[in-house]
Amino acid sequence: MNNYNIKFLKKYKKPHGKVKLSGLGLKSSVRVINFDIFAIKSLEYGKVTANQIESARRAVRKITKKSGKILIRIYPYLPLMKKPAEVRMGKGKGSKIRAWVYPVRPGKTILELAGVSKTLAQSALLAAVEKLSLRCKIINLIDF
Repeated sequence: MNNYNIKFLKKYKKPHGKVKLSGLGLKSSVRVINFDIFAIKSLEYGKVTANQIESARRAVRKITKKSGKILIRIYPYLPLMKKPAEVRMGKGKGSKIRAWVYPVRPGKTILELAGVSKTLAQSALLAAVEKLSLRCKIINLIDF
Protein backbone atom coordinates (compact mmCIF):
# COMPACT_ATOMS: atom_id res chain seq x y z
CA MET A 1 0.00 0.00 0.00
CA ASN A 2 2.24 2.73 -1.25
CA ASN A 3 1.23 6.38 -0.74
CA TYR A 4 -2.36 5.57 0.22
CA ASN A 5 -4.20 6.90 3.23
CA ILE A 6 -5.28 3.68 4.98
CA LYS A 7 -8.06 5.48 6.90
CA PHE A 8 -10.09 6.10 3.75
CA LEU A 9 -9.58 2.76 2.03
CA LYS A 10 -12.90 0.96 2.44
CA LYS A 11 -13.99 -2.54 1.62
CA TYR A 12 -17.68 -1.61 1.29
CA LYS A 13 -19.37 1.43 -0.24
CA LYS A 14 -21.95 1.66 2.52
CA PRO A 15 -21.13 1.77 6.23
CA HIS A 16 -22.15 -1.39 8.09
CA GLY A 17 -23.68 -1.20 11.54
CA LYS A 18 -24.32 1.86 13.67
CA VAL A 19 -21.92 4.73 14.14
CA LYS A 20 -20.57 4.18 17.63
CA LEU A 21 -19.78 7.49 19.26
CA SER A 22 -19.49 6.45 22.90
CA GLY A 23 -16.28 4.45 22.50
CA LEU A 24 -14.27 7.26 20.96
CA GLY A 25 -13.18 8.78 24.28
CA LEU A 26 -12.33 12.40 25.01
CA LYS A 27 -10.38 14.49 22.55
CA SER A 28 -7.70 16.82 23.83
CA SER A 29 -5.24 18.87 21.82
CA VAL A 30 -2.60 21.42 22.80
CA ARG A 31 -1.32 24.00 20.35
CA VAL A 32 1.15 26.85 20.32
CA ILE A 33 -0.50 29.96 18.88
CA ASN A 34 1.04 33.37 18.22
CA PHE A 35 -2.19 35.27 17.47
CA ASP A 36 -5.82 35.28 18.55
CA ILE A 37 -7.82 32.34 17.27
CA PHE A 38 -11.39 31.76 18.41
CA ALA A 39 -12.95 28.34 18.04
CA ILE A 40 -16.10 26.26 18.49
CA LYS A 41 -15.55 23.20 20.68
CA SER A 42 -18.09 20.39 21.10
CA LEU A 43 -19.40 19.44 24.54
CA GLU A 44 -21.21 16.20 23.67
CA TYR A 45 -21.29 13.26 21.31
CA GLY A 46 -23.21 13.68 18.08
CA LYS A 47 -23.19 13.72 14.30
CA VAL A 48 -22.59 16.90 12.31
CA THR A 49 -23.90 16.84 8.74
CA ALA A 50 -22.37 18.52 5.72
CA ASN A 51 -25.35 20.89 5.52
CA GLN A 52 -24.82 22.02 9.12
CA ILE A 53 -21.12 22.69 8.48
CA GLU A 54 -21.91 24.71 5.36
CA SER A 55 -24.65 26.76 7.05
CA ALA A 56 -22.32 27.50 9.99
CA ARG A 57 -19.60 28.60 7.56
CA ARG A 58 -22.04 30.90 5.73
CA ALA A 59 -23.26 32.41 8.99
CA VAL A 60 -19.70 33.26 10.02
CA ARG A 61 -18.90 34.70 6.59
CA LYS A 62 -22.01 36.87 6.63
CA ILE A 63 -21.22 38.43 10.03
CA THR A 64 -17.45 38.87 9.48
CA LYS A 65 -18.10 40.35 6.01
CA LYS A 66 -15.47 38.05 4.49
CA SER A 67 -12.66 39.28 6.74
CA GLY A 68 -10.49 36.92 8.76
CA LYS A 69 -9.82 33.27 8.09
CA ILE A 70 -12.11 30.30 8.76
CA LEU A 71 -10.59 26.90 9.45
CA ILE A 72 -13.03 23.98 9.35
CA ARG A 73 -11.46 21.14 11.31
CA ILE A 74 -13.93 18.37 10.43
CA TYR A 75 -14.86 16.70 7.16
CA PRO A 76 -18.05 14.62 6.71
CA TYR A 77 -16.70 11.31 5.40
CA LEU A 78 -19.42 8.92 6.58
CA PRO A 79 -22.56 8.37 4.43
CA LEU A 80 -25.91 7.69 6.13
CA MET A 81 -28.17 5.54 3.97
CA LYS A 82 -31.96 5.67 3.60
CA LYS A 83 -34.54 3.52 1.90
CA PRO A 84 -37.01 5.20 -0.48
CA ALA A 85 -40.46 6.16 0.76
CA GLU A 86 -43.23 3.53 0.83
CA VAL A 87 -40.94 0.53 0.41
CA ARG A 88 -41.66 -2.71 2.26
CA MET A 89 -39.40 -4.07 4.97
CA GLY A 90 -36.47 -6.27 4.06
CA LYS A 91 -34.66 -6.47 0.71
CA GLY A 92 -31.37 -5.25 2.16
CA LYS A 93 -29.93 -1.89 3.01
CA GLY A 94 -31.12 1.31 1.39
CA SER A 95 -29.22 2.59 -1.61
CA LYS A 96 -30.01 6.28 -1.27
CA ILE A 97 -27.55 8.47 0.66
CA ARG A 98 -29.48 10.60 3.15
CA ALA A 99 -26.58 12.70 4.42
CA TRP A 100 -22.83 12.83 4.88
CA VAL A 101 -21.85 13.12 8.54
CA TYR A 102 -18.85 13.43 10.84
CA PRO A 103 -19.09 11.69 14.23
CA VAL A 104 -18.06 14.26 16.87
CA ARG A 105 -16.91 13.54 20.40
CA PRO A 106 -16.59 15.97 23.34
CA GLY A 107 -13.63 18.32 23.10
CA LYS A 108 -13.33 18.23 19.31
CA THR A 109 -12.59 21.60 17.69
CA ILE A 110 -15.14 22.03 14.92
CA LEU A 111 -14.43 25.48 13.50
CA GLU A 112 -11.76 28.13 14.06
CA LEU A 113 -11.81 31.83 13.23
CA ALA A 114 -8.65 33.97 13.06
CA GLY A 115 -7.82 37.55 12.18
CA VAL A 116 -10.90 39.33 13.57
CA SER A 117 -11.65 41.25 16.74
CA LYS A 118 -12.94 39.50 19.86
CA THR A 119 -16.46 40.97 19.75
CA LEU A 120 -16.89 40.19 16.05
CA ALA A 121 -15.61 36.64 16.56
CA GLN A 122 -17.95 36.06 19.50
CA SER A 123 -21.02 37.16 17.54
CA ALA A 124 -20.02 35.23 14.40
CA LEU A 125 -19.29 32.00 16.25
CA LEU A 126 -22.49 32.33 18.29
CA ALA A 127 -24.43 32.40 15.02
CA ALA A 128 -22.50 29.32 13.86
CA VAL A 129 -23.23 27.40 17.09
CA GLU A 130 -26.96 27.90 16.49
CA LYS A 131 -26.64 26.05 13.17
CA LEU A 132 -25.09 22.93 14.73
CA SER A 133 -27.12 20.08 16.22
CA LEU A 134 -25.04 19.59 19.36
CA ARG A 135 -24.00 21.63 22.39
CA CYS A 136 -20.83 23.63 21.83
CA LYS A 137 -18.88 26.39 23.48
CA ILE A 138 -16.81 29.25 22.10
CA ILE A 139 -13.21 29.36 23.29
CA ASN A 140 -10.21 31.60 22.76
CA LEU A 141 -7.31 29.33 21.88
CA ILE A 142 -4.68 31.79 23.16
CA ASP A 143 -6.01 31.14 26.68
CA PHE A 144 -6.39 27.40 26.10
